Amino acid sequence: MKKTVANIIILVLSVLALDIYLSAVGAVSLSEYEFNPKTGIRFRNFDNQIIFNEGFAIKSYNSKELYNDDNSTKKSFRIALVGDSYVKSDQVFERHHFGQIMKNNLAIETPIEVLNYGYNGSDLKQMYITQKVIVDPTNPDLILYFLSNQDLQVNSFNDPLLPQISDSGNKLEIVCDFPEQISKSYQVTNTIKQHSSIVNLALNSIKQYKTNGILPALLGKFYYQPSLSEKDQLHKDSGHSKTPSTEVSHLMEKIIQDIDESKVIFVNRDKAKLSNDILALIKANNIPLIDLSPALGDSINNQSNYYYWKVSDQTGHWNKKAHQEIGTYLASELNKILSTTKPKLH
Repeated sequence: MKKTVANIIILVLSVLALDIYLSAVGAVSLSEYEFNPKTGIRFRNFDNQIIFNEGFAIKSYNSKELYNDDNSTKKSFRIALVGDSYVKSDQVFERHHFGQIMKNNLAIETPIEVLNYGYNGSDLKQMYITQKVIVDPTNPDLILYFLSNQDLQVNSFNDPLLPQISDSGNKLEIVCDFPEQISKSYQVTNTIKQHSSIVNLALNSIKQYKTNGILPALLGKFYYQPSLSEKDQLHKDSGHSKTPSTEVSHLMEKIIQDIDESKVIFVNRDKAKLSNDILALIKANNIPLIDLSPALGDSINNQSNYYYWKVSDQTGHWNKKAHQEIGTYLASELNKILSTTKPKLH
């Protein structure tokens, strides 16, 4: 009996020591989220998270994601980036992110701040909520929405711990009414995930298992991966480049109508062009549009796939070369727009 108890104690201490070591060296990440009663689930503030995915990066989340930038006391021209995981871009270092490339190529004499508000899985509805709840308090001069055709379709899943839109009247309203029982349960679990790499890894693996099955969860990169040609076809079929739907939901239409065209620019971030119905709606509301689809689509045809990661032999988000091209192109287009507008200072 004593030996059994001793073995259990040794096992527990060994696991705790391993957990502390993995957390300290960043070999396994901790939870990057926290719950805010006013804004729901958002990124929390912490330094030097090591991220392994299609690529590799070390990220720090600070006040840039929340309400102000570290340089907020300085007078500057602020550009906010709103979008999904392509904008967040955990695959590259900040110096290689298209936002930084864009910033370095903008012909503006005043100091520039580029604030990254990318949030995984965001559609137009969530981007609009992010702008109203998170971005607008920073008083940016310019907001770039990064969209694809799929982002204008209503997602049937609504996370109860994210703000929602009320479309009951003539005016859209942001509702931050989070179920108390769900929020408390999330906070307890997430607190453990913020301090234990092993628990965070275990819970993320369970989520991966439920989504993709047992083999990808267990074997990761050792699991079968299709060839590059197969990957290109899979990527075309993954939802990013399907034949554009011509149907725009009533809610998405009202969101576009409520956009401040003097401050917001839409960016088509996909290989496929936006559908004619979506383009007509954007034009009718005088929202400027920058289209990345010609360059992103041609990259596949020219064997310079902007979605392929050689280091992990995976096709996924924009790679380093894509960020370079996108950042340079965005700066060129914004220079044309800003040449007729005198930047304001905050």
